[in-house]
Amino acid sequence: MTEKANQELVNFLRKSKLLTLCTSNGDQLWAANLIFNFNESDMSAVVSTSVNTRHSEIMNERNIVAGTIGSKLSLLSSIGLQYSGNINLIDEPQRSVAKKQYLKRYPFLRGKVSDLWILKFDEIKLVSMRLGKRSCIEWLRENGQ
Repeated sequence: MTEKANQELVNFLRKSKLLTLCTSNGDQLWAANLIFNFNESDMSAVVSTSVNTRHSEIMNERNIVAGTIGSKLSLLSSIGLQYSGNINLIDEPQRSVAKKQYLKRYPFLRGKVSDLWILKFDEIKLVSMRLGKRSCIEWLRENGQ
């Protein structure tokens, strides 16, 4: 992946706010829409959702997830992202730092943030369709990243 492509991917994630997260434990499959805060330094996203939700209960059993992030563009100019990764509940002291960063981006959620989770992206595919021309950018986490 070129540096320009990497920057396009990072810019898309910085601008985006809502992701769809899909989880499964083998018997159950569930999805949720979650507001996220992207962390470029470790290619991760922080989301807030209660441990009592159906998707959280499944994530506690099996933390491998996949999902999408879309953009509100016209049919002639669409862009979307597919991802897979691992998600884990954030404990103190990292939770305090993550919550501060999350609320800095979404101050209107003050008092509404429940449990915080970190989604570490392992694979990302950004697909863009501009004026009928399709382009694709792929990113894979290297071992130890």
